[in-house]
Amino acid sequence: MSIVCVNKSIIFEKLRATEKGSEALSLLIPQYISDNTDDVTNQELEELQVICALARLSSTSIVLEVGNRNTSIAATLSINLPSSQIYTTDASPADISLIGREPMFHNRIKFINEVALASEGAYLYKDLEVDMIVFRYFGDNNSLETTYENLVGRLNKVNKDAIVIWHGYGRKDCGGLTQYVDRVSNTNDMYLAEGCHISFFYPNKNNSTPPFQTLSI
Repeated sequence: MSIVCVNKSIIFEKLRATEKGSEALSLLIPQYISDNTDDVTNQELEELQVICALARLSSTSIVLEVGNRNTSIAATLSINLPSSQIYTTDASPADISLIGREPMFHNRIKFINEVALASEGAYLYKDLEVDMIVFRYFGDNNSLETTYENLVGRLNKVNKDAIVIWHGYGRKDCGGLTQYVDRVSNTNDMYLAEGCHISFFYPNKNNSTPPFQTLSI
């Protein structure tokens, strides 16, 4: 197995081809995020678009975001997947308040506690199945492994395009995440979006037919 580098434009082109009739690919960024240039770089805005494109390619309807640094991924996914339900863990009170003031996000983004979600027998979420899990900015390799092992079983087994995304791969402050993804790639076909800190793979896919095999660089 290996990590395959995929050009970002290929991901966008595949989405455009999949969503027939869309001459211009529409991947929206919430205004409050794009205006916040002090905290959000151009690369991070592009990474949000890549995550949304991957989500739409996977016919994602239920998303679980783990390791929330802020609400940018949850909010961006919500407006690009209007019929989706987003669960995000351990958001700050300020982020929860911000989302609460935006009517477009009402009842579409739910804030939950990561510990409660991962616990065996967590009653409120015991039947929760998701099409996509996004892990963000983990510093400690052991906590990432434990969290991943606890939550990956919640992926929808029926959806062969169900996807796991790690946001932060290759960042200097995400050494634990990068090391763990490299280790997972020993037994799984992993993908890396070129020029982004995004790696991803499809646990339910047959490895003999990887989605970007003929498009990788």
